Amino acid sequence: MSELPKDVVSVKQTLLRDPPDKLSDIAKKLMEGTPELASMWETLEKHEDGSDDLWVWAFLQAASNSKDLPAFHFKKDKERKELSEEITSLAKRLAMKLEVNGLDAHLFHNNGKMFNGFFLYEDFGETNRESIDNDGIEKLKISELLISFATRTREIIKNEPMPGKIGKNADAIRFARSISKRNIFLYDKSLNNVVAAATNALFGTNYRGGDISNLLNR
Repeated sequence: MSELPKDVVSVKQTLLRDPPDKLSDIAKKLMEGTPELASMWETLEKHEDGSDDLWVWAFLQAASNSKDLPAFHFKKDKERKELSEEITSLAKRLAMKLEVNGLDAHLFHNNGKMFNGFFLYEDFGETNRESIDNDGIEKLKISELLISFATRTREIIKNEPMPGKIGKNADAIRFARSISKRNIFLYDKSLNNVVAAATNALFGTNYRGGDISNLLNR
């Protein structure tokens, strides 16, 4: 067994004391003391400037997010386009129904002692609504929120899925591409050996750094 960096050991011990944490399953597989995984963590540590273990938590969270991708990631281009169009159409139809029938409302956030959280402006009495107006609290129409959310969803569906051919080991390949994209954003490097080690540990593959490079370019 190889020695893991002290920050990794610290996080591992924390998760062992609190096993229900959603990252526990990921951590168990990524924090084994194998030479490949020890090297992976050492490489990540060299690219971090922090004096705490947040970088370890961040990588575990990224691995968790990349392993359990949303369902739309696995749809074909045509299916994703149809999904985007359907969501946009439904949002517009609902927004119009609310407006035309006088059912639209305004969402706002309040930090008061009695009312703390998100509320609908129209659900309050006249005196409270006047107080809200006087406090200059911003309000958002539900119809506008629906359209805004549909726009956001359309951009996510369009931009998030990993490009390139998938084929065999689709889940592992999507994971590898996602972690590589994350590494490039943070470190300006894919860190192919890191990606290979994490992918192998979570999916039982046998990738090497060169294999990851090929996956990213095909």
